[in-house]
Amino acid sequence: MKDQIEKLKLELREFIKLSKTVTQGKWTQSDGGDIVYRQPMQFGQAAGMIIHGRNSGVTREQDERDAAFITRSRNISPVMAECLLVAVETLDAISLSDSSADDAHACNHPSDAFEKLQQILTIWEAAK
Repeated sequence: MKDQIEKLKLELREFIKLSKTVTQGKWTQSDGGDIVYRQPMQFGQAAGMIIHGRNSGVTREQDERDAAFITRSRNISPVMAECLLVAVETLDAISLSDSSADDAHACNHPSDAFEKLQQILTIWEAAK
């Protein structure tokens, strides 16, 4: 499991590093709902993605939901990756600590931390 944890940490660090290379600023969804674009506009133009699935039988409402998800994912994913990395590093440190300490906190026991790490790894691997 140690190799899996180190691989997960590496993947999170790579994603965080990659997220720092993209155009900075918040992305938003158009009033029409099916365009995702970045703010602020530069040189009078916004970089954007038009979400059109209607040619494949997807409705405008579904395009709007997809655009909302893409926008939210773009804005929150780097922060979630940083939070997950902190959680994994903390759980990893706890799982390797001395189990003789009697602590009343829910996840301060090595076996609890190990179990939480295993859950994270299972979810992470299933998403690939």
